[in-house]
Amino acid sequence: MASNSQAYIQASKLIEKILHLHLPVDSLERINKNSAKGYDDFYKDYEPKMAKENELVVVSFDGKGIPMTKEESAQIKAKSEKGEKKQKKKESLVAVSYLVKPIIRLASSLASSLIFGKVNNQEHEEALNFEKGDMRKMASLKKSKIEVMKEMKAHTDKISKETKILMVMDGAKSLWNGADVVFGKDNYIGILDIIHVRDYLYTVGHVFYKEGSPELRGWVHSAMVRVLEGGAKVVLEEVQREHDKADKGKQSRLEPFISYFTNNLSRMKYDEYLKNGYPIASGVVESACSQVVANRTELPGARWSVDGVEPILKHRSINTSEDWDGYWDYYREWNQKKNYANTIGVVANLLGNGQMCG
Repeated sequence: MASNSQAYIQASKLIEKILHLHLPVDSLERINKNSAKGYDDFYKDYEPKMAKENELVVVSFDGKGIPMTKEESAQIKAKSEKGEKKQKKKESLVAVSYLVKPIIRLASSLASSLIFGKVNNQEHEEALNFEKGDMRKMASLKKSKIEVMKEMKAHTDKISKETKILMVMDGAKSLWNGADVVFGKDNYIGILDIIHVRDYLYTVGHVFYKEGSPELRGWVHSAMVRVLEGGAKVVLEEVQREHDKADKGKQSRLEPFISYFTNNLSRMKYDEYLKNGYPIASGVVESACSQVVANRTELPGARWSVDGVEPILKHRSINTSEDWDGYWDYYREWNQKKNYANTIGVVANLLGNGQMCG
């Protein structure tokens, strides 16, 4: 992890300046790894606040690539396409859960916000009524996607055992398949991220209208209103008809949209979601991808091993979940029991038998 030592060097200088104590980089790396070892036990014992009766429990997952060392990169399979470069990143899974009160919105005003930016409903929706400590963020490269999802499932079970989970994600099949396995397909409401839907509508619009033209934005806005009113299937059928009569060039540009909508129609019941006040955007987890992963792992020149980056992700997961103080209180006791339990027992026995003198 030599290429990532700059941050440790800065930390070493800061410690020496404040405490007049010199800690070399390898010592700081070792402290970082050891101090993350209580993470799993902390969250097993952790008791978060229960969701209130009028609050929704929302969960999202997303992948975020981490640049790997040459040794780690060599173990990542090359892309199948001939001539393409080998992958230099390995994907971590980022997860978030949060509580939010329902916000009922109109399809027309939300569409205007998404396309024209006239109203700030989308940002309002994602940020309103969050309470300190309600949000849990986590990321892991070492654990499998299923393991991370199980960890989040254990957390949401503590928040509310009766409330059905709202699962808001993009269209990645592997994530939805994993959610089915871990949460149970009938135990959550799947919601396709509306921002990705908007982007796919623009891919269709660009096939028929000039970039930046009023006609382009007008068509996308009209289609978005219909999608939000529950008409995703109707929009899909219209694009399919245009595809069938178009030339091959246009057909190839329309096919990603057709595939995306076809695969995700069951998660596009936006009329119901808006009526019930559900969030429909995955911006919270995309923000977590930056806060927990990218802002540290993508520093200039940084390259990581799996074992080197995992404690970093654990610490950043704790900090961005606002559990930092609680974790360190827990860790001190946990570390003492782990490392000195036998010693304390021996001393107690000796004292009890009167075998020690003053």
